[in-house]
Amino acid sequence: MTSQATTATTLQTVSSDARVSKGVRSRRSLSWLVPTFYIVFLLLPIYWLVNMSFKTNT
Repeated sequence: MTSQATTATTLQTVSSDARVSKGVRSRRSLSWLVPTFYIVFLLLPIYWLVNMSFKTNT
């Protein structure tokens, strides 16, 4: 193989690895984002109850 062919193969491998890591990174961010929103959604009624308990009737 010539040095140009080896360089092209190396660049192709690096670029495909970059695409894979970007996909893994987006799945990781999504994997914590969805449970976080779910927990916030579940805590909203508790927040509402505590907030209403400190309000007066007037």
